[in-house]
Amino acid sequence: MSRKSWFLLAFFYFFIFGISFSQKSLYFFSGSDWCPSCIKFKNEIIESKSFVNFIKTSDIQFEILDFPQRKKGLSKSYQDYCDSMASVYNKEGSFPKLLFNLNGEVTVYDCKLDEQQLIKEISNSLPKKVSSYFKSQNKMNSPFILKVTGDLIDTASLFEQSWAFIDSVEKAISSWDSLSITSSLVNNAGKKPTKVPIEYYNLVDYCVKISESTQGAFDITVKPALQIWDWKKGAVPSDILIDSVKSIVGYEKIHLNPSDTSIYLTHKGMKIDFGGIGKGYVADRLIDFWEKKFNIEYGSVNAGGDIVRSKSNKKTVFFVPDPKNTDKAKYEITFLGNSIVTSGDYYRKFEANNKSFSHILDPKTCRPTNSRISSVTIISPNGIMGDAIATAISVMGKEAGLDLIDQLPNVEGVLIMIDGSEFRSNQVQIINN
Repeated sequence: MSRKSWFLLAFFYFFIFGISFSQKSLYFFSGSDWCPSCIKFKNEIIESKSFVNFIKTSDIQFEILDFPQRKKGLSKSYQDYCDSMASVYNKEGSFPKLLFNLNGEVTVYDCKLDEQQLIKEISNSLPKKVSSYFKSQNKMNSPFILKVTGDLIDTASLFEQSWAFIDSVEKAISSWDSLSITSSLVNNAGKKPTKVPIEYYNLVDYCVKISESTQGAFDITVKPALQIWDWKKGAVPSDILIDSVKSIVGYEKIHLNPSDTSIYLTHKGMKIDFGGIGKGYVADRLIDFWEKKFNIEYGSVNAGGDIVRSKSNKKTVFFVPDPKNTDKAKYEITFLGNSIVTSGDYYRKFEANNKSFSHILDPKTCRPTNSRISSVTIISPNGIMGDAIATAISVMGKEAGLDLIDQLPNVEGVLIMIDGSEFRSNQVQIINN
């Protein structure tokens, strides 16, 4: 292979694979000793003070590719390089020619433009400079990390309003606040329907539909059962006590009236709790709040490990935690969905009578699930769906869980079993194992 052929091969290898890296290059093709317009353009534009300063401040890689008739003083490697560049960018042999390459996208400029017009044209070709802003606070007993990207004027106000918005949504759905909508529903259980705001009605309606699609594996009425299991003390409730709460657990006991957005818990003693989907729901609402009220280009919410982001066609890397060592990642995956959440039994469980009890209850039995699943990671279109599906699969088990994932559009999942075995849906891509 000749020296020039080797150089061309190396150049094309770099050209094809190098465009994946950030590349801002401006090229000027010139015939410096035979092209009068090239000489004029170089003297009046390229060497002007304003153009030189523009190139420096714009962080652009600028190269002059010279093709003089008299090649005195030009090294052979430089001539080969210029020929290689011309074979890609200037096959027609136009002189003078000025073009800009941004990550493989080429823009050619009119060399008859004056200095200021040309600088403006090149500036319009540059990617917009946007800034990213981060803030974190503890909300809903978990760390919340907010990130926004865009041309924002008052980020302090954005974050102040964001924290207040989170508080307002949490206050409405809280089962601990005596003045919340949830508390009003519970107080009226078995007595009368309660009229609620449309956002709250839609939330309960969505939860009921998820319960129907998971055959009750996910159920917001399970709270009475949760209250009789004490994972801190590690005590197992009696069969009589467990049976006593079964009559007041069940999503089918929630009656919804769309005509006046009222909700009725039909049995006295019924309770609902959004703990299983609360963080995902709040994150969804915050993303929607940002998009409607602020000029953001991208936003993401890490709600205690639940990741929800603006709609994007870019892949994001996520670290799936190792259930046996949650300080480390089991592996890294890439995903295209708007949300990714992980549910697991590795944080709260206890041992009694040589048996392990998960903190995730099966609403149908009101007992801890025995699915043998240690953790479920779900990629989905939104946070509330991810939370609900992850919880449901922890109850349903591997076979039914994977079957559910296959039936849901734009939903993918990773299941890690107690014995360490793992199962993934087809579109999950592992980048580091």
